[in-house]
Amino acid sequence: MLAVIDKPCSPNEYNDLPGIMEADAAIKPLRRRLDQLVDHGSEVCGSTPFPFGETGALLLHKHWEFEEGECIIERPGSHPSGKPALITSARWFPRSSTVAPSRFKVDPQRRKLVALEFSSDEFVVQVWRALLAHPTFLESVCSLIGDSGLADQVGFAIFARAAVPVVEGEEMVEENWNKKSVMSAQVLVDDEQKVFVPTGWAFVSASEADITSSCIGYCMSSAGSHCNHHYNRPTAAPPPVCTLHD
Repeated sequence: MLAVIDKPCSPNEYNDLPGIMEADAAIKPLRRRLDQLVDHGSEVCGSTPFPFGETGALLLHKHWEFEEGECIIERPGSHPSGKPALITSARWFPRSSTVAPSRFKVDPQRRKLVALEFSSDEFVVQVWRALLAHPTFLESVCSLIGDSGLADQVGFAIFARAAVPVVEGEEMVEENWNKKSVMSAQVLVDDEQKVFVPTGWAFVSASEADITSSCIGYCMSSAGSHCNHHYNRPTAAPPPVCTLHD
């Protein structure tokens, strides 16, 4: 039986994660296995409340290091431009039902799902509660990650977000300043000086793929910065970011 560890992991467990470029270099030669993992994850999500890309595979990497008693938490806030944003930083862990784990590492040997980061976003909390009510799906996904041989490179994530509205043509862009990540919706402009690294691959049921887009994560490296791009591109009318069914 899978043990779900929904409390903050130890600083060592998080701080030992690779940086973004190291993680990208490690996953590149394993891309075929990653594609197979995402395909299988998309198959098992079809009969669950999570067929639209609410969850998926995550490239394991760290934003920065934190100390004992802290954890990485994402909260609603504002971008310096005034736009709605989600702000992530190292904080003391609040024991509250309004905060839920959002990114995880799978430990196949100990059969554990270990929380790495947390969020107070409404959809993250909603999806996490629904996941706990569907343990078979969590078991299946963790088994897929373990069986893929990618558990050291790839984890599990909740991608759905409510706090930042996204319109067609915009992307979710995460910018980092002073050990804080600020994620907002922006129109991206090509820049040859920036390197984009994929960090997330959504599980999207084939039966839903024609009416919704998968959420794809990217990290941008430029002049020492670390940015994450979470895509939710509608193919027609924009679907709900989070749609849960009984």
